Formats: sequence, C-alpha cells, structure tokens
Amino acid sequence: MDSTNQVIYDFSNLTANEVEIETTDDTDKSTENKVKPKVETPFFELSDYLNGALHEESHYSWSQTFTEIEIHIRLSKNVTSKNLKVNITYTSIDIHAIVDGERTKVLGGQLYDKCKAPDAMWTITGGNKLNISVDKTKEIWWKKLFQHESEIDTKKIDCSRQMNELSDETQAQINQIQFDEQQKLKGQPTSDQIKQQELLRKAWDAEGSPFKGQPFDPNIVQFQN
Repeated sequence: MDSTNQVIYDFSNLTANEVEIETTDDTDKSTENKVKPKVETPFFELSDYLNGALHEESHYSWSQTFTEIEIHIRLSKNVTSKNLKVNITYTSIDIHAIVDGERTKVLGGQLYDKCKAPDAMWTITGGNKLNISVDKTKEIWWKKLFQHESEIDTKKIDCSRQMNELSDETQAQINQIQFDEQQKLKGQPTSDQIKQQELLRKAWDAEGSPFKGQPFDPNIVQFQN
C-alpha cells in the first residue's frame, strides 16, 4: 500500500474529560416508557381473618372477637345483591346465587357454634365482596367457622378485648378506676370520696343536725370506722 495515502489519527493528546457520549432523546424516552410491573393488591386484608382463618382457594375468610364473627366472601362479577340468597340460622349459613336461572352455591355449612341469627347483617362492598356479621350466643373463641373446616390454634389468637365488647357494668368499673387514678394525680377527691361528701352535705343541713345553718366544712367531721 502507498504510504502517502494513509491517514493516521493521533489520540495520544486526548484526556478522559474530552471523551463525550452523546445521549439522544430517543434513548431517554425508551427508558421512561418502560412498563413497571403491576403489584396486585390482595383481595383479603389481614383484618379479614384476624383470630380466624383465610380460605383463599374457597374465596372466603373469617375473623372473630370474643363476641362476634365476621365473614368475608369474594363474589363472582355477575353476582349482585338482587340475585344473592343469604340464609342464616342459629346453627348454619347457606348462601346461593341465582344467575340466568341457575342456582349456584357460594358458601355454606354447619357453624362451629350457635349464633344470634335474627341480629345477623350482611352487605356487599367494593362491588364483589360480601361481608356478614353475626353475634355469638356464647362468649367463647371459635376454633373454626364451619364444622367441616380444620381447627385453628386458639393459643395464637389475640385475646385482648375492645372496650365496647365488655358488659356495661365492667365498662363502668373500668371508667371509675381510670377516673380515680386521674383524680389522685391531680390531688382531687376520688369517686368514693365525692359520694361521701355528697351524703355529708345532705346530712349537714338535715333536721336535728348540730351543723344546720353553718357553712359546709367536711374537714370538721370525723368518721368512725
């Protein structure tokens, strides 16, 4: 080859800072347009099977408190409140859907224990989620919802109870204890001490009282144990 026709490029004088990579708009757009994988939200929430069980293959779950059972069922898109038949007795639940004249079983079976059927309530939320709420006849922890299910480990359930689940008498006692504790911190009389003062005030001006007509001063009265 004739040496006079050779073109020689000399890169010896270039530094690293002089080497630039050009980014085109097409490159940026291709990165932006990448489809991010969609994360599907679970149909049943943790609260839907708290202290109960999740039967995802059968499209339902149940949860419980000490006094109540909640059942959550995933319905087919073609099932609405108009074609849904919910039959709840003291010992069983039977749910069917009638679509295009055909009767299809949604869920059902004999309950683990008795429920207060007349007070049962059900509603459909989110378009296809059937929620059923029933009260227990006895304050016990259910080991399963239906007799045909496997039992849950009741040792692992949260045994704490909400305030509104307690009897009126128990709630009143708890409120009194909390009030007395607050009064002690403030240096104020407790509920029992307030009751004593009210009784003393009534007796102070009663007929035959040696204090009748005098300004009320509970500190001058001594109680005998």
